[in-house]
Amino acid sequence: MTEIINNKKIHGLAKYAAIIFILIVFMPVVTVYANSAPPPPCILLIVKNVPEDAVYADMLIKINPDSSEYVDFNSVNGELFEIPDDSPIALFNQDGFMSFTFHYKDSLSEMSPQMYSSWHNGDVFAMFTGEGENSESYNQLYDIEENYHIIKIALFDEGGNIISISNEIDIKPRTVWNYFNSEIIYDAADNHASVIKETNAYVILFGMFISGFAFIRIALSVATEAAIAIPFKIKPVRKIIAVNLITQIILISFMRFSGIPYIKALIIGEAFVYIFEFICYMAIFKNTSKIKLAVYTVTANTVSLGVGILLNVFRVLERLV
Repeated sequence: MTEIINNKKIHGLAKYAAIIFILIVFMPVVTVYANSAPPPPCILLIVKNVPEDAVYADMLIKINPDSSEYVDFNSVNGELFEIPDDSPIALFNQDGFMSFTFHYKDSLSEMSPQMYSSWHNGDVFAMFTGEGENSESYNQLYDIEENYHIIKIALFDEGGNIISISNEIDIKPRTVWNYFNSEIIYDAADNHASVIKETNAYVILFGMFISGFAFIRIALSVATEAAIAIPFKIKPVRKIIAVNLITQIILISFMRFSGIPYIKALIIGEAFVYIFEFICYMAIFKNTSKIKLAVYTVTANTVSLGVGILLNVFRVLERLV
């Protein structure tokens, strides 16, 4: 009788996890304009009514030359975008505002406007601070949010000649999540920039999954830990899959919205996963040795973590989505 009750609980847990997983993966299709959304973390700029001679869009941030993040000229980005150090955008310094792309140390910038989506009538987007899910992306995002959140938007041509500069806007998050859950909208026709800020964390969570990164990561993690359960002869595997779905969703949500720097959030989150999964397994597999469950939990999560780190290092997920 006890076994039947436990099985019912497990089946209920599995169904609940599956429902959450399906909602998170598929709701973005009807919730956000996401068919061309950039992979988080990043600052997303949408430009409307783009002038014909505008080739690039950049953020202008207030950065002091004495700052440790300041550089006279980011030569890497200069070569990448073929913009010389004596161009107007590289030399621009008005009221302390300077180019993020060319004066912020190691700036991660994709300032070549791309078509946003077929739904947006020719609007384009550019991305800043983000090149996939890695610690440097998070560090730059947090730094901009905290120290350089008063910005302007500049459009310029292929030679770095400035075409237009927007009004000042504040992109610092207003929510307790401390995550840039906003879109910068710049209308070049009236030279006005504004920020649309979402306060619903679930909308942000849904939007983040459409990029594919979290979906693939969860699938790989669950598959890895389920496979490792086989040589340990821990059955049924579906119970392990159910626990993993829940812990991975919690882990990724925590890392997105905790406001803690990436590495610290990873350590705290993974520690939680190790402990929580071990407690769940002890409650589910009562006839299995605790030592065996402990060894499995450490082995499975360590391998899964290692796979995730390797995927980040070699940027495999970015090639898949």
